Amino acid sequence: MDAAARYLFYIFAYIYSFNAFTAESPCPNQLCQLAADGAFDKFVVGKIVHIANDDEFKTVLQVAKQQGYWQTQPDDFSIYAEAARLVSIQYSPTKKPVSLFMLQKEFDAAPLHKDDFARYRPHNLEWEIPKSPAENALFATLTGCIAQLCSAEDKLCMEKYHSGIFALDGKAYDLKGNALTHATSINPETFQPLF
Repeated sequence: MDAAARYLFYIFAYIYSFNAFTAESPCPNQLCQLAADGAFDKFVVGKIVHIANDDEFKTVLQVAKQQGYWQTQPDDFSIYAEAARLVSIQYSPTKKPVSLFMLQKEFDAAPLHKDDFARYRPHNLEWEIPKSPAENALFATLTGCIAQLCSAEDKLCMEKYHSGIFALDGKAYDLKGNALTHATSINPETFQPLF
């Protein structure tokens, strides 16, 4: 085999191995795009694209632990299955959705649905600390509050909001924590854009 043929063979092998790796990602539904190693400290506004079942949540937990995340979180999945829910939010049309966590009892009180427009906000001292040991283990270290802003059918409602990641003062950020100086800020009380 001459040098040019060998070169093309290596390029083809590299592309094939890359595609094979990405096609067999251990994370279903892009659920391993985690916002932080624990509870995310910013607002996320966008469309709910997936609500994980227990098997998917367990896979995300295993992948996160293997990648060095959540080292201070419990290893026992039964705690997560009892107390938390994993929700994926599309905050930008050009970025992968981000996976965030909420308490199961908050989800039960106000169930979310795929394609609802929602906001995530970190828990703070306004919330009562849970009495359940499982909830308490995850309350401040992993979960935040995810609430519906608009139902999936209410397009007029969705037009009032701007998707994105925002600091608690309403300024826009990217997922890595860099300020987006030319992006629209939001009112941190209403989650609606400031123009």
